[in-house]
Amino acid sequence: MNALRISLSLSFVLAAVASTVSAQRTLIVPADVDAVTEGAGSTAYPFDRDSATASNNDIRVQYIYDSSNFPGITGPILINQLRFRANATTASWAGGSYSNFELRIGAAGVDYSAATTSWAGNYLGGTVPAVAFQGAVTIPAGMGNGTGAPGPWFVTINLPSPVRYDPSQGDDLVIDLAHDGVFTGGASDGVITDTGRNACARIYNLSDWQATAGTGVQQSVGLVCEIGYAPPNGTYPSFTVDKTEIGPGETVTFTDTTFSSSGIAAWAWDFDNDGTVDSRQQNPQIPFPLCGTFDPTLQVLDNQGNQPSITRTGLITVGAPLADFSFTLSGNQAPFTVQLTDSSTRAPTAWAWDFDNDGSVDSMARNPSFQIATAGVQTCRLTVSNACGSDSVTLDIDTRALLCTQYTGGAAWNSGSAFSFDLNVTNPNGVTIEALGVNISTAGIQAGLEVYIKPGSYVGSDTDRDAWALVASGSNPTSAGANTETLVDISDFSLAPGSWAIAVVYNLASGNFAYSTGTASVSNADLAMTGGQTNFPAFGTTNVFTPRLWNGCIYYTRGQTAGSFHVLADGCASSSGRVQNISLGGMVPGLGTALDFVTEGGPASQPVAGINFGFATFPGGLDLGLIGMPGCTAWATVAVILPTPLDAAGRGSFQLAVPNDPMLLGVQFYVQSVTADLGANPTGVVVGDAGAARIGR
Repeated sequence: MNALRISLSLSFVLAAVASTVSAQRTLIVPADVDAVTEGAGSTAYPFDRDSATASNNDIRVQYIYDSSNFPGITGPILINQLRFRANATTASWAGGSYSNFELRIGAAGVDYSAATTSWAGNYLGGTVPAVAFQGAVTIPAGMGNGTGAPGPWFVTINLPSPVRYDPSQGDDLVIDLAHDGVFTGGASDGVITDTGRNACARIYNLSDWQATAGTGVQQSVGLVCEIGYAPPNGTYPSFTVDKTEIGPGETVTFTDTTFSSSGIAAWAWDFDNDGTVDSRQQNPQIPFPLCGTFDPTLQVLDNQGNQPSITRTGLITVGAPLADFSFTLSGNQAPFTVQLTDSSTRAPTAWAWDFDNDGSVDSMARNPSFQIATAGVQTCRLTVSNACGSDSVTLDIDTRALLCTQYTGGAAWNSGSAFSFDLNVTNPNGVTIEALGVNISTAGIQAGLEVYIKPGSYVGSDTDRDAWALVASGSNPTSAGANTETLVDISDFSLAPGSWAIAVVYNLASGNFAYSTGTASVSNADLAMTGGQTNFPAFGTTNVFTPRLWNGCIYYTRGQTAGSFHVLADGCASSSGRVQNISLGGMVPGLGTALDFVTEGGPASQPVAGINFGFATFPGGLDLGLIGMPGCTAWATVAVILPTPLDAAGRGSFQLAVPNDPMLLGVQFYVQSVTADLGANPTGVVVGDAGAARIGR
């Protein structure tokens, strides 16, 4: 009798232990919500879609949850139930059912942050798993619990066969839901699932549940889901590797992660799946000398004599190297010494450097150095190879200096605005500005810039267009988007040492440009930027925002290698009350370029007009009031007057070719418009704004 009682007691204990091991457990994902914590938002996917027919209501949506959403689970689990939560603020819903519903569950083959619209591509091995549930899904009638109180679990899906998933392998989890859109019974109105926003992603197709791919990807969006699971009984072989893509001869570390309820007695590894055991260590380190793709197999022997195995097809690829390199610059002006550092992976054995990307190999050393004679951007190419193949990569070596503010945005305004700030050039040799980085609120649009300058400060001149000279323009056909640099290569222009006002005019295909509220000063050894404001329209008074901080970077080289042009002084008013301004219609002066001088604001249709071209100025200006031209001042000494008739709008232009003669480099000259205007003063002549120019390369 005692023996029988002991036997029965032991049986009861063993049964209780077995029950505990296989007991149902639950876990809520994403990990930023729990049984008493509301999710961050709501979504209509996939349950708030109903129709008597399938027209435009069918849907397929994948949710990928990072493996970090499964804390404390150190081995495989068997998923047997999913429950989804209603939005807390939903008043009530009538309920009903979807008759054709499909659910798939599987390990992800990509990290959630790299999810694509390929249904299959998001799964481990690139293969869509078998349907885990197929049939009707019922939504019972119900109501929300109110703001701040999590809604009820209103959709429950029990799986006929559990699905194994092991978060300890590092693979994310895919929950894949689809239905044909036909909803019967009541209405699904208001049945909106909560969303979490922690380490998850959503891929969707809102009109074709049987399509081979989704139509969009959204990061940080995931249904709040309660996963019901049980720890498995038995032995489930599994392993991880420290890398999957290597070069010939590199070593891979294999780590056994097998789960066994009885324990493991032995391991047998077949790294190339040829039927031969290559190692019996638990965690071997193995070199792969040959090129190709390999399918490692692990077979284990547990303490009950079972010998299950797992093969991971295509896990290891031994192939060509991946080219990569970095560089460091020495010196702050040309010539620059460039030190190249190879950082290629997958065991390269040969290196070929093309310093200027002209197709010729300049060095075969692994980490060579070379010199760049002039400041600017030079493309360098590295080609690496090994027994399995080769790979190339290029990198732009930018020897230009830069001064940056920030790309934090916070405010934005319309295309056609001018953003003005002051720039003090402290380098005694001046600078040449070659590009601007700007903050465009919208990605993928044409972003055009015009750059205007004037001596001194923008303060007091922000609405005086005649005080500014257009010196550069450029565009980028594809903007980078909000709070990210959009680099615009503008025509080069030089600034002499001293104080300058800069106005950047934004010409965008659509959308806005971004800047920040407030003000700040930034500086380096060459430049100091202060102040800032926006005028819309450019140089207008309709909308003026100040103080504001420009979002961007100025890319420049030291020294005045490009040409320059700016308004030197104001002219006098014509009989219409307007003053002729002067600017450049094209690039700043350079050897071998064509200058295009433009005057605007003069008397309409005046055939007797010209631009005075000289190589010096009258110190302090020559007062022409002494000869009957009150308020007029001559600035440029006379070398030649270039005929410039004015059209009906009072606009004239004159083109002048600059010879490609090095002797002209750095030559200064001055221009000022001269126009007949019988009603202006006793002499019948007025002069417009004067400009100062310098010939660059």
